[in-house]
Amino acid sequence: MNFSLEIPDDLATIIKEEEVWEEEIWVDDQHQPIFITIDEYRFQLHFPSWDDIGATTDYVKAIHLDWSGYDWTNWLFAYIEHKNPNLTKQVEDDSEADTCVLLTSDAKSFQELLLLTIEFMKLPPVLKEGIDLAKKQ
Repeated sequence: MNFSLEIPDDLATIIKEEEVWEEEIWVDDQHQPIFITIDEYRFQLHFPSWDDIGATTDYVKAIHLDWSGYDWTNWLFAYIEHKNPNLTKQVEDDSEADTCVLLTSDAKSFQELLLLTIEFMKLPPVLKEGIDLAKKQ
């Protein structure tokens, strides 16, 4: 699967006419998408905390770990901090118990956030690493 987000060249026109541009990114064929929303001010990714987003969700279920949108946010932030500490300064959290929501106002930071989120969701060992890092904080 290709994990790059193809932002339309006429994004400004789309946002002017529609107010937002929305897209879905699939981690794999067996799981639910990550939702992308771009408006005039920010780039946002979000997913319901209970959805099967990737193999990591299967792993969380297998080890009988309870989770919420806040947990996904904490695990992702710990992983991102480990992989790219400067990125966490560019990313904001607007999560709730039932939804993980991360956003930024910078397109380049958003691309990196999306790539790290997909990497995190794709591999159970990466989730374990994120959980372990969050526990240390």
